[in-house]
Amino acid sequence: MTAAAAADVPLILSPGKNYRCATGLIAPARLEISGYGATLSTVANISLLTLGTGCVVRGVRFKGPSSTYHADSRGVVFSGAVNGPGVAPAFVSGVQLIDCSWDSFGYLAIQPLYDDGTRVINPTITNCGYGGIITQGSRNFIGEGGYFDTFTGETGTGDLEAMAISWSCADNEIDHARYPPSRNCVWYGGLFKNCPTWAVLDTHGGEDCHFVSPTIVDCRRAIWLTSRAGAGPVRCTATNVTASNNFPEGARNSNGASKRDAAFLISGFDAARLARDCHITGTATRFGSAEDAITRPAATMARTDASCSMDIKLIDPYCVGFAADTEARGHVRATIENPQSSGAGGSITSPAYVAVTATGSDVVDLTLDIEMVRNKPGLNTYVGVRAVVSSGRLPNVRLNFQRLRWDKAIDMTIGTDPGAVMGVYPVR
Repeated sequence: MTAAAAADVPLILSPGKNYRCATGLIAPARLEISGYGATLSTVANISLLTLGTGCVVRGVRFKGPSSTYHADSRGVVFSGAVNGPGVAPAFVSGVQLIDCSWDSFGYLAIQPLYDDGTRVINPTITNCGYGGIITQGSRNFIGEGGYFDTFTGETGTGDLEAMAISWSCADNEIDHARYPPSRNCVWYGGLFKNCPTWAVLDTHGGEDCHFVSPTIVDCRRAIWLTSRAGAGPVRCTATNVTASNNFPEGARNSNGASKRDAAFLISGFDAARLARDCHITGTATRFGSAEDAITRPAATMARTDASCSMDIKLIDPYCVGFAADTEARGHVRATIENPQSSGAGGSITSPAYVAVTATGSDVVDLTLDIEMVRNKPGLNTYVGVRAVVSSGRLPNVRLNFQRLRWDKAIDMTIGTDPGAVMGVYPVR
C-alpha cells in the first residue's frame, strides 16, 4: 500500500485471493485499491481497513469474524480530527467505496467520522451486529443503491439497537461546532431487510439529510427522522418509501422486545427544540402493535413544528394507524386501511384510525386529512373500531375527514377538554 501510494498507482488485489489480516491495515492518503473478486478478512475484532483523504476502494469483499455484537469489530473506518471547544473539526475528504461488500462485522461495516464528500456506491452489507453505515459529523455524503440484510442488534436489556444507515451526531455532545451533526447527506434507493431491533434508516440528529426511494422489508421501524443531543432533525426527508413487515403479531427479539413498531416517525428533541421542515412520503404495510399494552402506532408525529408533514398510506396497521403525540404540529394526509385488533387474541386494545394525545400544557396543532378504508370482512371482531381516540387537552386540533369512507357509524372518542376541535365528518 505504501509503495503504491508513493508511485501514484493503484494497488491491485488478485481475484480469488483471500488476504487474511491479523491486525488492521492503514491506507495512505489518495491510495486506490482495486480488488474485484478479492477478499480482505480477519478473525479478530479490529478495524480491518482505515482510509485517509482521497482513498478509493473498488470491488473488495470485506469479511469479519462474526455477526455477534462487538464494539471493536469494524470493516472500513475513516475519520477526521476533532479540534478544541467551539472549533470545527478537520474533515477527511473524498473517500469513495464502489461495488464493495461487507459481511459479519460485530459493530459496523462502515464508520465515517467527520468526513466530507464521501461516496458509497452499490454496497452489499450483511450480518452486522450493530449497523451498516452510521455517520457522525459527516457532510456532503452521497450513497446509491445497495443491498442491506440482517442486523442483529447490540446485546443488553431493553431495546436492541441496530440500523442499516444513520445520519447522526455525537451522543451527549452539545458543542455542535466541535461535534457537528451530519449535514447534507442523501441515500438513493437500496433494498433493506431484516432489521427487527431498531430503525433501519434514521436521521439521529442530522440536518438536511435524506432518503430517496428505499425499499424496506421486515424491519421493526422503517424511517425515523429524530433528534440527538439537542440537534436535528431539520430539513430532513424520506420520500417514496415502500415498507412492508411480515413479522407476525407478537414476534419478539432475543431480549423480549417487540419486532413491530412505528414505520414512520418525525420527532424533535423537546418542546423548545422541535423538528423543523421534515417530511415523509410513502407506504407502510403491517406495522404497529400493542404488545404488553404499549401502543405502537404505524406512524407518529411528536415535537414537530408547523412546517412538518406526512403524506402516507398505512395498510393493515395493528392497534393504531396514525398517532399525534406531545407538541405535534403540522399537516398529515393519510389513507389508512383496516386497522386491526392487537395483542394476544386481538384483545389488548381497540384498533383505531387516529389517536391524539395531549396532557397538561401540551399542544397538538395538526391538520389531518384522513381517508379511512374498511374493505376486509371479518376484521376487528374482538372490539369496535374507533375513528379518533383522544385524551387530555386538545386546544388546536383540526380534523378534516373530507375523504372518509366507512360502512357504518363512526365512534369518535374525544377527551374531556376537546377545546377547538373542528372538522367535517361525512359518513357513508
